[in-house]
Amino acid sequence: MKRNNRGALAYRETFWTGRLGIRGKILIYLLILAGFMLSLVWLSQSALLYNLYRRAALSQMSRTAGILVQNIDHEELTDLANQLGEENDLGILLIDASGETLLSAGQVRYTPFQEISREEALAWAQKASEEGKAHVETIPDEDKDRSAESLDRFAGDVSADSGGREERMVYVQQVAFSGGAKGTLLLTMRVTPVRSTRDTMRNQFILIMVAILLATAMVGYTMAGSISDPIIETNQAALELSRARYTRPPHSGGYREIAELNDTLVRTAEAPDDDRGIRGSDAGHSG
Repeated sequence: MKRNNRGALAYRETFWTGRLGIRGKILIYLLILAGFMLSLVWLSQSALLYNLYRRAALSQMSRTAGILVQNIDHEELTDLANQLGEENDLGILLIDASGETLLSAGQVRYTPFQEISREEALAWAQKASEEGKAHVETIPDEDKDRSAESLDRFAGDVSADSGGREERMVYVQQVAFSGGAKGTLLLTMRVTPVRSTRDTMRNQFILIMVAILLATAMVGYTMAGSISDPIIETNQAALELSRARYTRPPHSGGYREIAELNDTLVRTAEAPDDDRGIRGSDAGHSG
């Protein structure tokens, strides 16, 4: 009676956890790990996307400015600036020492350079070092509102809203023309990820999530089976111990602990009846 109460107590303590076998628990643990990894991926994308986008924009602007400076006296500089501006979504402005616009190229529309005055151009020019060191500044993309307002008259989802902060980077560098004349090169680029970038990142995350979950389920199922099958076989074979018989399961050697357990059960089954009785009696007294 005492032994039955003890067994009932053990069952009651493990009632909820005992409903799941080793296979189910391993799958759950692996899915929890996969969910944690996916959360890290999502957080890294949402938190680091702006910084990565800004760093890439700065690198692109610096490279473009270097190309333009190398070709500053080329007779087809405007064509080069237009090509670089269109390819890299840059607005490019070149002014002389008095603030007069010498070149306006690329994606200048809806940027601070679209209708820039001479005073504003000179104010930007004064921020750059005369030694050629560039000045970089991030400003609110106020002209983005003008772009959105101009689309209000059309039907459909034509808004270019990024769903977050609107910022633009301005790159200013002093240049020298042949003959000693001075000028200023100004580049601008939006550093807020556009809708296409956000949609791409979201679709990429969905694909990554599906791939990780499928891989976790497949690996977890295989792993759980390789661990649980020897234990299940050993448990079923142990039912024959009451008849002094024990047949080693086919997968009993897959793990050291299972192999040692099977060795113990084999010795128990092959032991003389008197030895088993003595061990059983000692176990009863110790209980």
